[in-house]
Amino acid sequence: MKKTNKLMMTGAVLVTLGHIVMAPSVQAATTSNETTTGKIALEAGDTTTTNPPIVPGTDGNGNGPTGATGDITIDNLTPLDFGKVKLTGGAQNVKNIVKDPNVQVTDKRGTGAGWNITVKSSEFKDTTDSTHILKGAQINFPVGKVVASDSTNTAAPTAKAITVPADGLDNAQILMSADKDKGMGTWADVMTTDGITLDIAGGAYAGSYNADLTWTLGDTPL
Repeated sequence: MKKTNKLMMTGAVLVTLGHIVMAPSVQAATTSNETTTGKIALEAGDTTTTNPPIVPGTDGNGNGPTGATGDITIDNLTPLDFGKVKLTGGAQNVKNIVKDPNVQVTDKRGTGAGWNITVKSSEFKDTTDSTHILKGAQINFPVGKVVASDSTNTAAPTAKAITVPADGLDNAQILMSADKDKGMGTWADVMTTDGITLDIAGGAYAGSYNADLTWTLGDTPL
């Protein structure tokens, strides 16, 4: 902001030694305005470094960070654990017990092209008898809180509530998507611990079951 002080004495009358003298007008000194420039060149990010999780969200064994490198990456995927549950004979809804489950994506391309991340699940099979399968099982993901590594970054992607059938079929569901000019930088979809649940049908065999979740990051919106 330019601040200028002006002293105006036009037409002032001074009386000195009996003479009447008209004081001359006084104008502000002329100022000079010049312009300089500042510049910077931004390039796509380093594709050899990993991006640490905004929220740890691990299972206590260090599982979560993927160690992925590139200009667009999945940085963190919290493993799910539904604990030990007693069968009731009927359908059951079981809550995840891993704290702060989250999915994190970093986009360092600097193009604003957008992206999407999807997930699908294999069948839950007994680890000692693969013929025992949790029929009709499905994993429910709530709408999470989308947070950025930089709080001044407000062009957020969109998180969605989805249900993922644990049937081993190619029916991936979109958990998070960034439209054009959204989702640049590092973003995590952080869900409540017990917000992720597993539905299992009645008539299941007792046993320890595992399933594989496949996460796919696409470089355009969906």
